[in-house]
Amino acid sequence: MITGTSEYAPRPLEQDETIFFLHIPKTAGTTFVQLIMDHMDVSDVLAFYALQSMYYQHHNDGPEADIGQRPIFRGRFFSAHLPFKAVSYMKKPRAVTMLREPISLLMSTFNYMKARADYGLPEELSLKEFLQGPSRRHIVNPQVQWLADTFSQVEDLFLRWRHMKGLEPDPDVESREKILLELGSNPQSLEIALKRMSEDLDFVGIVERLPESYELLCHRFAWSPRSWRPRLNVTEYSYSEPTDEEMELMLKYTELDRRLYDAACKIFDERLVYSRSHESSSMRKRFLLSRGSLPPQEYYTRSFADPVFGENWYQRENDGAFSYYRWTGPGHVSSLYMSLVPRPDYYLVVVVMADMGQLGDLEMAANGIPLSHDFVLLEGNKYVLKAHIPYEAFEGDPDCLKVTFSVPETVSPSDIDPSSTDPRSLGILVDWVSVSQAADDPFAAPRLELDWARINRRTEEICRTEAIEHKETES
Repeated sequence: MITGTSEYAPRPLEQDETIFFLHIPKTAGTTFVQLIMDHMDVSDVLAFYALQSMYYQHHNDGPEADIGQRPIFRGRFFSAHLPFKAVSYMKKPRAVTMLREPISLLMSTFNYMKARADYGLPEELSLKEFLQGPSRRHIVNPQVQWLADTFSQVEDLFLRWRHMKGLEPDPDVESREKILLELGSNPQSLEIALKRMSEDLDFVGIVERLPESYELLCHRFAWSPRSWRPRLNVTEYSYSEPTDEEMELMLKYTELDRRLYDAACKIFDERLVYSRSHESSSMRKRFLLSRGSLPPQEYYTRSFADPVFGENWYQRENDGAFSYYRWTGPGHVSSLYMSLVPRPDYYLVVVVMADMGQLGDLEMAANGIPLSHDFVLLEGNKYVLKAHIPYEAFEGDPDCLKVTFSVPETVSPSDIDPSSTDPRSLGILVDWVSVSQAADDPFAAPRLELDWARINRRTEEICRTEAIEHKETES
C-alpha cells in the first residue's frame, strides 16, 4: 500500500523489479517516457509497439488463459497504451502514470483525432458533433477507464463471446459503444480507479505540473534529475471557446475524471511537500540510498548507454547506431557520483566528443580536490582526458566520490548559429567516463558487457595512439 505521505519515502528500483508506465493518451506521455528511459540502461527498455504487440498477441488467445502461462516481458521498463492489468505480464512491476486536467485532455483529444486521418473524422466536424457522435467513447472519463480497466472489460466481453461461439467478435459496433459508455460513467469504475491510484500505482504525476512531477519521480526512485528538453509530441491547435451547451456536455463526460484528478492533485501535493523535507533532497544522500547495500567498487566505467547518477547533465543522445553520449549543462558545473574502495592509484579517463569552445578551460575535481589532466587526441577530433585522483580525495568522504567537470560558461548553439533551433546551454559532449587503477592503460579495468565491441575498438585506438606517442618520445 502506497497511501499517505509518511510512507512515500524514496525506494530505489530493485534489481528484479520493473517499471510500467501506463501511458494514457495525450497526457505528456512521450515526454515523461523519455525522462524515465534516461534513468534506465538502454538494453532494459522494451519498445512501445513491441510491448503492445506482445500483449495483444497473447491476449487474443483468450482472456481466460491461466496467468501462470502468460509470457513475462523481458526488460525493466515498459511503456504502452495498455490497461492496468498488463502488469500481470511483468516481473515485480511498479506502475506509474500521468493524469491531466480532464477538460484540457478532452480538447486535446478532439483536436488530435481531427488532425489524424486514420480516425476518419471530417475536417469540418464541430466540437458539439464530436461530443454527440460515436467517437465520444474516447473522451468519456478516459482516465478513470484506463485505471479501472473498463476499456479492456469491453474487449474481454467480446473475446469471451467469440470463444464461446467460435465466431469472430460481434460486428455490432453500437452495442460495443453502449457498453463502453455505461462502464465509463459507472461510479464503481471511479472507486476502482481511486483505489488503484492510492494503493497500486507507485507514482502519479500531474501534466500541468510537469517539472514538479519529474522532481517527485526522482525522489521516489532515488534518481538524480536530468536537464531536460521541451515537451515532445505537442501540437499547437487553435480553436474557439466552447459554447455553453458544449461545456455542459464536456462537464458531463468528465465528471468522474474530474473527481479522480482532484484526488490525484491532493495526493501529489502531500507527497511533494514530504519529498522536499526528506533527507534524500541532498544528492549525496540520495546517491548512497540508491546504492542500498552494494559494496564500494574497485572501478567505475560508464558509457552513456548506462544510467548515471550526477547533476547537470542533459538526456542522453545517440548517433543512430550504438554510441551514446551526453552534454553537460545548462549550468557550468556537472558532476558524477561514484562509490569506490579508497586507493591512491586511481586514474580518471573521460572521452569528449565535442565542445562549445570551452574544452581548453575545462577544470575537473574529485571531492573538491583539483585534478590536473592531460589530453590525447583521437581520430575525428575526439579527446581523451586523463587525470590522477589523489588519495586525499577520499579522506574527506570515503563513502562517496564526487567528480566535477567545470567550464567557464555554457553556450547555446543558437547563439553561434542563428539557424539552429537548439536552445540548450551546452558545455562538453561526453562519450564515456572510467575510473580505474591502471596507470599505464586506464581502459584496462574490467568493463560492463554492454557495447563490448565498441569499447574494445576505442581501447585499441587509444592504446595505438599512446604507443605512437611513446615511440616518438623515445626517438
